[in-house]
Amino acid sequence: MNDDMSDPLSNSVRNRKRLTLIALMALFLSPVLAAWLWTPDTFRNRGELIDPPQPLVNV
Repeated sequence: MNDDMSDPLSNSVRNRKRLTLIALMALFLSPVLAAWLWTPDTFRNRGELIDPPQPLVNV
């Protein structure tokens, strides 16, 4: 009989692979989570509007 759960090597291999998966998930999901949670206090446009608008060919 081959019982995978009784073999300590298979448990350590499974735990290592699980830890690798969790680390990869954290690596790729943390920027998404940070962007969703963090919002700036104010928004500021940098630059000046040209009034009246001119075509870019003339600029």
